[in-house]
Amino acid sequence: MGKGLLVSQVKSGSSAEKAGLKGGTTAVRYGRSTFYIGGDIIVAVDGMAVGSIADLHTALEDNKPGEKVQVEYFRGKQRAKALVVLDERPQER
Repeated sequence: MGKGLLVSQVKSGSSAEKAGLKGGTTAVRYGRSTFYIGGDIIVAVDGMAVGSIADLHTALEDNKPGEKVQVEYFRGKQRAKALVVLDERPQER
């Protein structure tokens, strides 16, 4: 596996949860932030490689809520695909 985007958390009831994506289960502190590791690692969206949050935004920029995208990810060493129906984009903090 090359680069990918770690799924740290999956919100209950979200499209990611409905598609079967899994977040991490082990909490790790880095500075003042807490991350959860052990989750799925997204490597592509609709065939476009994803290695950063910027790549994910680029892959999704032309899609609208309700549209479907194919997400390729690793769970451990196993590569898998899931069809995700897009939700509204969360508000920026």
